[in-house]
Amino acid sequence: RKVGKSESRKVGKSESRTVGKSESRKVGKSESRKVWKVWKVWKVGILKKSVPFVSSVISFLIRGVGCCGRTLCSEAGRVGSRVPCEENGSRHEDRVLSGRGKSPAPLIHRPGENFAIAILHSPIFSAMIRASPMSTASDFTDFVLPTYGRFPLVPVKGQGSRLWDDQGRCYLDFCTGIAVCSIGHCHPALTAAIQHQATQLMHCSNLYQIPQQGELARVMVEQHVKLPGKVFFSNSGAEANDGLIKTARRFGHARPQADGSPRFEVITFTQSFHGRTLGSMAATAQKKIHEGFDPLLPGFRYAPFNDLDALEAAITPATAAILLEPIQGEGGVHVATAEFLRGAAALAKKHDLLLFFDEVQAGFGRCGELMAWRRIAAEIEPDGISWAKGMGGGFPIGSFWISDRLIDATRPLSSLMNPGSHGSTYGGNPLACAASLAVLDVIVQDDLSQHAIAMEHFLRAQIQSWKFPMLQELRGLGLLLGFVLNVDQVPKIEGKTAAQVVVAELMQRGLLTVPAGPDVVRFLPPLTVSQEEITEALTILHDTFQSLTH
Repeated sequence: RKVGKSESRKVGKSESRTVGKSESRKVGKSESRKVWKVWKVWKVGILKKSVPFVSSVISFLIRGVGCCGRTLCSEAGRVGSRVPCEENGSRHEDRVLSGRGKSPAPLIHRPGENFAIAILHSPIFSAMIRASPMSTASDFTDFVLPTYGRFPLVPVKGQGSRLWDDQGRCYLDFCTGIAVCSIGHCHPALTAAIQHQATQLMHCSNLYQIPQQGELARVMVEQHVKLPGKVFFSNSGAEANDGLIKTARRFGHARPQADGSPRFEVITFTQSFHGRTLGSMAATAQKKIHEGFDPLLPGFRYAPFNDLDALEAAITPATAAILLEPIQGEGGVHVATAEFLRGAAALAKKHDLLLFFDEVQAGFGRCGELMAWRRIAAEIEPDGISWAKGMGGGFPIGSFWISDRLIDATRPLSSLMNPGSHGSTYGGNPLACAASLAVLDVIVQDDLSQHAIAMEHFLRAQIQSWKFPMLQELRGLGLLLGFVLNVDQVPKIEGKTAAQVVVAELMQRGLLTVPAGPDVVRFLPPLTVSQEEITEALTILHDTFQSLTH
């Protein structure tokens, strides 16, 4: 009552007069300038980001914030309690920073204040502010070369088979960076390996003997290839294939033609894809990849895939090697037949050629064997293999292996790549090799190659009863699968292929896939994918086919 009567009178008479005269002038001059400066800084963001910002806040308020301040927490919305944390499996209280330079303090949830603090401190909320759709799109327009036809999706978080965008929407990820995240997003073993190695040594020169590189090479040779040979580490699959091409050139000098001139030609196949460097691009037998980059690197001849007669006809006295993908991914998910692989190996032996396998997309368990060619013709012994993508689980790394077989009385093939013949500044650095070691260990220990076969069989069984004019067939092995479309049955959208139309529709429904040529939709889930996730993806695909059917 005292406050209600006496104090209010003081405020009402004396204090209001002071504010009304002197303070208002200060606000009017000095404070307004400060406000104007702040407004100048934020006005663009407020105008451009207001809609996604408001929607993001509403989304967070609806979902609630869990023990990590993330909507991804298994107990999101149960504020004020001790709950399990998906980040590390332990139990702890929600925490927020108590000030600059101070340790995190327990968060005591009170309506409004601390709930808002938890939202503002959440990593996803910060990512949303940093990467709103409009600002990200404008950054790409203004600063990134337009070498990709990008979908309008801004990813900010991944976990297992799931990916979240900047609006908090969850997707089932059956693209996985195009067969890269082989053990799922942010697998704890991979994350821990990277974190630990980053505190020890991330990079040093290949002039020195990097222990992680030596260990990874040994693991790959002994546990995966299981043939004597040696490994070179690069950063990508295109670089790895360039290494195979250079090895073929070296071999052509060591084993020349009858007249003494070096052999240099490499035979590759239609619908192949080996990369976008000048060398790997020239090896790729697709005209659309070559357009505008001629003259191409000479020394490549192209033959129809799975055609032994055409392959033999393509061999000349200058031929040094055959390079092929046991399962073509980018070109439409075409699987080499056992007859073709065995015939190619026989022709290589007959004509003293090298036989190279490009397993950049297919290798390390994705097709149901650690080495994809063994799913087709296990007895073949290639001379070289290239890898990348899934061997790093998301961390950039590539490599190629060269056999130790003798090419004459004394020299092993691998000895042709001697000091000075090849190199890479970053290839095989400690951080990349530690990441790959963790990935390959998970693949072997969890027997993910056999899991890929089991998931393939389950998927094929589920779609046996499907009767859609739009779907012609399912191609592929393991978890490298391609749904082949009848392009005449897919709605036409100007500037888009049938595969792009279907992939875009699947994305709208919460399933991420990737085209493989103009008429194939690829499924490339992580090797850890569950049967329930396969079922969920097939339900979305089924509903999409149904909705797009004329």
